[in-house]
Amino acid sequence: MFHFFVAMARARAQSTARTLAVLLIACLAGCASGPDYPAVQGELPRELVGASPSSPSEKRIVVLRFPYSLDEASAAELRRRFNAGAYYGFVGQDGYREPDEKTLDAAVAKTSYYAFKLYDAMRARLPGATVVLQPVALRMNGSTVQYAGDFQSLAPAVVVDFFAYVWPRWQPDLVQPFATMGRTLVPVVSIRTMPEVSAGTRGAVAGMHYLAGIVAPGAGAGAYAGAGASIRELMNTPAQDAFVQVSSMVAASTHAQARPWTPDRFVIWPTLKLTMTPDEMRAPNELANQPSVEALANVVGDALRSVDGNAAAERALLSLSALPYDPDAASLVRDGGRLDARREKLIRSFVAAEQKFLDAQAQALSDRMARGEWNASFRTTRDAEQSSLSKAKAVGWLGLLAAGVIGNPGVTLAMGQSLDSSFMAWASSMQTAMIDVRDEQLSIALDEVGAEAEISASSLVELRAKLLSIYRKRMQSAALAQQ
Repeated sequence: MFHFFVAMARARAQSTARTLAVLLIACLAGCASGPDYPAVQGELPRELVGASPSSPSEKRIVVLRFPYSLDEASAAELRRRFNAGAYYGFVGQDGYREPDEKTLDAAVAKTSYYAFKLYDAMRARLPGATVVLQPVALRMNGSTVQYAGDFQSLAPAVVVDFFAYVWPRWQPDLVQPFATMGRTLVPVVSIRTMPEVSAGTRGAVAGMHYLAGIVAPGAGAGAYAGAGASIRELMNTPAQDAFVQVSSMVAASTHAQARPWTPDRFVIWPTLKLTMTPDEMRAPNELANQPSVEALANVVGDALRSVDGNAAAERALLSLSALPYDPDAASLVRDGGRLDARREKLIRSFVAAEQKFLDAQAQALSDRMARGEWNASFRTTRDAEQSSLSKAKAVGWLGLLAAGVIGNPGVTLAMGQSLDSSFMAWASSMQTAMIDVRDEQLSIALDEVGAEAEISASSLVELRAKLLSIYRKRMQSAALAQQ
């Protein structure tokens, strides 16, 4: 008898819940399934969008760094860290639903896809720069999240870190403004230059408002030195420190949200949610005409232009460029000495060859991703995500409640895991493409260095080994000529 009354009470409660849900849907469906999100949530200050900066006096390296995979041995901890960590300071606290375990995998796949689109857009907007790709893996080193990767890069004038944030709860929450599904994108960006260019911010140029940690680098350390406001720093921030303010890391006097960027200022980059239009989703590059991408490229251009005429920055770049070929020459330049004209000309010609190689490698990878099945498969998965979200919004939040979707972890997690599997398969395909390009032999013209018309290599390490052989021969010939 007791079980009978329990069953009756449960049935009555369920019936009442359904009735209330239906009545509420009738009066609130218009609100719950109302107009789509605007093109941009958050505010892009008009001062950040303006005239493009003039080109620097010579080609400078801009590295676009992004995570494309998780280290297998660290994957479980990385996923836990992402779902439980300081990113709450970015999107707001939420403790009512366990996150999907594989959200980070989906985020990394989305990051890879949009990184190539950002690469193409930046390359078009920065003709005075050599934009190169640096895909990295996320891995744990003890309790710290680190970057690791096979793609080497040069001493850059600017480093841009990029990550496509994904909300770690697949439940289609229509209230959370930074839920990211389908045609929405929340970019996490960080820009650094050399500390010699912007001593007042120790090389930091721009970063998200929630975290702008800076580690003081040593002189000549380059644009890689120090922390920015990238996903790596975000995941390394304890959850209890999620709301770290910029003012505690960078002097308030350096804060800015206007262009042109000038040394010793830090641009607090706004948190934006981009929503691509259907036409943009069908276009070859969804990011090509986004004002925020234009603003990003322009800030990078300002930083590149600021290297010109900066003797300390020029000396640091030359020192770092000489290091693979002549450590003694690198030390001489770093300490303020001057190289003889022959040696400096040869090293600069090697830098030009390295730039050509990395530029060709980045273009080959980008072209392969755009033409291959990976591009189409990603778009198919993204369309499926958008379709799921559109259906959820069509019936409204309360409709999902009445249907037993919201509040049913099995339903929402099943949808998420299905999409996760698609994104993970895409990420695996991308890694295969990267390996193919990494192993591909590229031929680079070397007219600047004399007799050798061209040189072939499949990696920067191999190219530098061959250039080092040329360098030693030239130095030996010069020494013999002076005897």
